[in-house]
Amino acid sequence: MAIITLKQWEAARRLELSLMDPRIASTPLSYQKTVQLDELEAHPDEGFEFLQRTGAHLFYIPRSHGGRLSNFEELLNVVRIGARRDLTATISHGKTLLGAISVWMAGSEDQKQKLSRLIASGGKIALALTERSHGSDFRATETKAEPCPEGYLLSGEKWLVNNATRSDAMTVLAREANADGQDRLSLFLVLKDELDEGSFCHLPKIKTHGVRGMDVSGIRFDSCTIPRSARVGSRGQGLSILLKGMQVTRIMAIGLSLGSVDTALRVTLSFARERKLYGSPILEISTVRHLLVECFVDLLACECLAATAARGLHVIPRQMSILSSVAKYWIPKKAEEIVGRLATVLGARHYLREEPESGIFQKILRDLPLIGLFDGNAAVNLNWLSSQLFAQLATSTSRDQPARWNSLFSLDAPLPALDLTRLRCASPDGGPLGAWIEACRDCPSAGNDSQGRVWHHLEQDFQKTKNDLERLLGTGRAQARRSTHAFDAAIATSRHYAIASAILTWKHNRNLLGRFFREGDWLMLLALRHLNRQTQPHCCELVGRIVPRLNQLLDENRLFSIYPISLAGQADARYSVDQA
Repeated sequence: MAIITLKQWEAARRLELSLMDPRIASTPLSYQKTVQLDELEAHPDEGFEFLQRTGAHLFYIPRSHGGRLSNFEELLNVVRIGARRDLTATISHGKTLLGAISVWMAGSEDQKQKLSRLIASGGKIALALTERSHGSDFRATETKAEPCPEGYLLSGEKWLVNNATRSDAMTVLAREANADGQDRLSLFLVLKDELDEGSFCHLPKIKTHGVRGMDVSGIRFDSCTIPRSARVGSRGQGLSILLKGMQVTRIMAIGLSLGSVDTALRVTLSFARERKLYGSPILEISTVRHLLVECFVDLLACECLAATAARGLHVIPRQMSILSSVAKYWIPKKAEEIVGRLATVLGARHYLREEPESGIFQKILRDLPLIGLFDGNAAVNLNWLSSQLFAQLATSTSRDQPARWNSLFSLDAPLPALDLTRLRCASPDGGPLGAWIEACRDCPSAGNDSQGRVWHHLEQDFQKTKNDLERLLGTGRAQARRSTHAFDAAIATSRHYAIASAILTWKHNRNLLGRFFREGDWLMLLALRHLNRQTQPHCCELVGRIVPRLNQLLDENRLFSIYPISLAGQADARYSVDQA
């Protein structure tokens, strides 16, 4: 058993051991406590505070300001470990980055220092954007910041804000008035302990279908005085800063999906091995085996796309307006599909609030759709992608392209420093899909005819999508955007990004991550499903070879992952892969 050291997993590994086995009821983030608190609609204070004691909150502060955030893939993995236990606590905890990201991107040095001290000492930051009458239509924002001798008078109501009541500070989107009579949307960092009593009040907690214990509430400002130094960035730059910041926080959000699916698959596979029907475990039923393996393969593909997007913040920041939207649309959607399919294996038990595993599956089933709503829902992300369809066809001819792809996809390759100032609202360089597809053509085959045919069909499928895009764009960009086919094209390109990222992750790491990963049965099955050819006899052979891997990961208490770390509860908690 050879040990592979991947630096981006070190912090997650330590966090996993600190949080202990969630199946043990006495642990702070146990499945049992998680479900009980959800029943009471109570915030998981103990679990939240335990995350604080592990130092997880330091990942919301850049290393340049005394925190631990320097590798975004590392943060993605930390979030994934928390989410496999409790989405309520992990979302509540992670909202601090959502509230702080605008300051890290565009704030003054004084604001950054003030915020870093606050977060490091345990302070919680919220992001106050939405209003009851306008939802995600930020341009219709009514909250106002009117100039006064002391700075600004902030008035208005923010609604449906995570941690609105529990937070110590918040970044607020408001309409900044000016002497010329023109209002502009700006962002303001508001510290509650600096506000006059009576000038603001918290709104009641809002009842939600999932994450019932989370503080989803609001705040009302009534001519609340804030200093002139509270504005984040320049006047009128609020939306621009937000759009760039969402390219970062979307990547954190997809870690929530990955962690939740791991638990749902773990619970379902355990059930399928133990539940007997007609004298045999239901795992021996062909349709059940196929379903579980397909869900596993889809999870691995989502992981490849997530890791690529996280690394993309470092390697291709100018193209992240496209890649972050792809990942944020595709991964939460696929995660919901996976858990929905797993529910059919559990049957009536998926509906129970007490079992399996203390009712954690039904909580995940309710909580998971919320992730798709963060930082732009599916429609918002598809609309953004459809507005940049022309960029998907661009193929970079940059001389440093091979080196960039190595940094992007090779999981042991060093990453450039995280520089959030390089992000753009829209990609000026085109999307990376064209270059990815070109790189996929150079992928080696294992030498068997069936795999060679799959590569050939994939190339044809990529080319068909490119031809469809060219025809759509041939009608003119304005007309293409209005076309009902624009969303279909955005979905198709997202699907290609997902399969291309899996292929290129395999290409660059097949000698790093062990025999199962290298042999690529999981990738072949993924490709056949991508081509809608999963009914072929070849798929049955692939499923038969993948089932032992699923059982191995469960037996060894390891994460369902391309680089499966050992989970809390096993004596040897190192992460490793079988190199035999």
